[in-house]
Amino acid sequence: MNLTIDGKAKSIDGNSKAGFLNITNHSDVTIKNLLVKNCNKSSLFVVNSKLTLINVTFENNYDVESGAAINASSSNVTSTDNKFLNNYAPSG
Repeated sequence: MNLTIDGKAKSIDGNSKAGFLNITNHSDVTIKNLLVKNCNKSSLFVVNSKLTLINVTFENNYDVESGAAINASSSNVTSTDNKFLNNYAPSG
């Protein structure tokens, strides 16, 4: 899957009930100009894929294990001009 999400300064709010997006199977995803907040598991879960983040703010996200904002495995993640505010996971 190839996907570009331009949030145009909007927000995704997990309302402490959900994560935002699972990216798997050699996908190529770009996310820009977005606020991702209040997710109760990894906001972005990335496996075997490419993720590009531009001007994305991650705020008040939580995971019980690791990767409150981004949990990536065997993936290429590029981050430009992003903010990480008050995210928490016991293992990072």
